[in-house]
Amino acid sequence: MLIPSDFIGLYRQMTLAPLPAEWFSPTLMASALRYVTLDRQRWGMPMMQGNHLMLFYNKALVSTPVTQWQQLTAITPALKAKGVYPVSWPYHDMYYFAAFLHTFGGSPVTEGRITLDNPAMVQALEAYRTVASEQWVDPECDYDTALARFNEGKSAYLINGDWAFNDLVKNMGDKLGVALLPRWQSHPMHSMSGAYVMGASRWAMDDEDRQPVIKALMAFIQRQDIQQFIYHQGALLPVNQQAFTAISRRPTPQEKVLLEQFTLSTPMPSDSAMSIAWQAMEKGFERFKEGISAADTARYMQLLADQQYRQVKAP
Repeated sequence: MLIPSDFIGLYRQMTLAPLPAEWFSPTLMASALRYVTLDRQRWGMPMMQGNHLMLFYNKALVSTPVTQWQQLTAITPALKAKGVYPVSWPYHDMYYFAAFLHTFGGSPVTEGRITLDNPAMVQALEAYRTVASEQWVDPECDYDTALARFNEGKSAYLINGDWAFNDLVKNMGDKLGVALLPRWQSHPMHSMSGAYVMGASRWAMDDEDRQPVIKALMAFIQRQDIQQFIYHQGALLPVNQQAFTAISRRPTPQEKVLLEQFTLSTPMPSDSAMSIAWQAMEKGFERFKEGISAADTARYMQLLADQQYRQVKAP
C-alpha cells in the first residue's frame, strides 16, 4: 500500500509489517529514513519525498513576485478591479494552514506530543483570518477552483505543492513563475514536507510466495534510474542520493526554487499523533470560521486531539 508518511504512526491500525534493514539500499538518503522509522523499526520504503508548498505566479500579471504577505495590500485593489484574485489556494485545507503555523515557530506535533494550544497557533490563526479579511484570498476556494483560476489567468498567485509543478509548467509555459513562499512581516514561511511510503501488511509478509515479490518491488523503487524517472514524470524528489545529486547539479531556474523551498521545509513527524492533530485542527477550524477567537480555537483543537489520542493509545 502507498501511504503518506505522516500516517506511518498508525502502523498498528494498518497492520503494517516492519521491513528488514537489509532491504534498504546504502544509496538511500539518510534523511528519507526518518519518514519511515518509528519505535526502532522501519515501517515502509520511502518512494519519493517533497510534498512541500511553493508560490507560483503568472508573469502576465506579476512583474516581480512578492516576498512578504503585506505587499499584497498595495496590489489587491488593482487586481480585483480586473476581476483577478490576488492569491488562490484551498483555504480550508489544514496542510496549507500548517505553513502559517510553522511560520510563527509552532508545530502540530513536537517530540511526539500534540502541541496545538500555544501562542504560535493563536498567531497563525489570526494571520490566516487576516488573509481572508484583507481579501488576498477567497476563503471559499477549494483545490480545483484554485488551480482552475490560476490556469485561466484569474489569479495572480497560486500556492500549491511540488506535485502540481510539472502540470503547471505544461499548462502555463513561459507565463509560469516560481518563487519562495512570502514572509509574514519578518517571519520566514515554512511549508511542511513529507514522503510517500510503500508499505506491506503483515499477512502479505508472512506469505512465502509474496515476500520475495515484495522485496523485489522495494529494490526496484530504490534504483537510481527509477527514482530519476519518478522525478521527471512528476517533479517528485528522489530518495536515492545519487538521483537527488544528479537533479541538483544542473537545475532549471524553476527547479532551483523547487529544491530551495524543500530545504527550507519542515519534515512532518511520523508519530500517530500527527494524523490525530490533522483531524483536530480541521474540526477546530470549522468553529474558528464561525467567529470563535483564536485562543479559544487553539484550546478546543488541543482538547479534541488529546481525547482522540487517548483512544488511539488505549490498549
